[in-house]
Amino acid sequence: MINDSLKKITVAESNIRLDVFLCKILNQTLSRTYIQKMIKEKKISILKDHRFISEHKIKPSFKLESGMEILIKEDFLLNKEKSIEPMYVDFKVLYEDEFLAIIHKPPGICVHPAENHEKGATILHGILYRWQHLQNFSNHKEKEFRPGIVHRLDKMTEGVLVIAKSLSTQWKLSRLFQTRNIQKIYLAWLLGSLPIEDKEGIIELPLRRNPKDRRKMQIDPKGRMAITKYTIIKAISSNHHRIFTKVQIELITGRTHQIRAHFQHLKCPVVGDTLYSIMPKELQKYGLLLLAKKLSFIHPETNQNISIEISEPERFLEFERKCKFY
Repeated sequence: MINDSLKKITVAESNIRLDVFLCKILNQTLSRTYIQKMIKEKKISILKDHRFISEHKIKPSFKLESGMEILIKEDFLLNKEKSIEPMYVDFKVLYEDEFLAIIHKPPGICVHPAENHEKGATILHGILYRWQHLQNFSNHKEKEFRPGIVHRLDKMTEGVLVIAKSLSTQWKLSRLFQTRNIQKIYLAWLLGSLPIEDKEGIIELPLRRNPKDRRKMQIDPKGRMAITKYTIIKAISSNHHRIFTKVQIELITGRTHQIRAHFQHLKCPVVGDTLYSIMPKELQKYGLLLLAKKLSFIHPETNQNISIEISEPERFLEFERKCKFY
């Protein structure tokens, strides 16, 4: 009999490392380093054909098979070495019920602390401030556990972000993202003209972290496949012979910097992206013109259709009005 304090995950693919599989599901909830640590500390059990696999065989490199079941102990999530202090963060709540909330993340703030994160508030600090019951789960390593976080947006990306208000919902939402059952729609302004004649396109190129600059991702055959669909909304020619292209984007996968790296590869960087391109100074004042505009999914607790969309921020509208002069 399986104890109620255990979380069960059914494996749907074969020949994948245990740590890699768990990271795919939980990489916004728990870091890969922490996942590997917990595996080594025997916080994971695995069932094959309803029989437990020997503990000594369960390592981060253990190869999973489709149909296996992973049992994760509750104390996998409980590590009381360091707490995250709640801090007020100014964000707008777009939707909320007893299980989850959806917020409008401002640009210029990280979703959670990371290895290279400077001191200061993140969205995670703000979550703990607003939903104080989550502080009960915040007594974890600051860079390891992220209560409420199930996905993220880049620091300079603005837009819709879903927050889990319980550990159970956090796991269920993480699973929806991992199985691609959440529709993610973005809006972006690009510097350049896309190399297609029609209004729609799809980019299917694998991404991995750039070994020479860990801040960036790069196209690499050895990377994880990333799929980006886009539709051209309009293109504007400027007085200085630049082309600015407004696109709506649907992310099929959700890799780090996926939109920014994919369009840079097409020589059409996102306007304001100073990491992946040399951006003219007159364009930098608008910030990164990438907006997480809409999220749609089936509520994992109530089975209701949830679809939240935000309007274009004023800086996007101002750029559209003035870009012909750049």
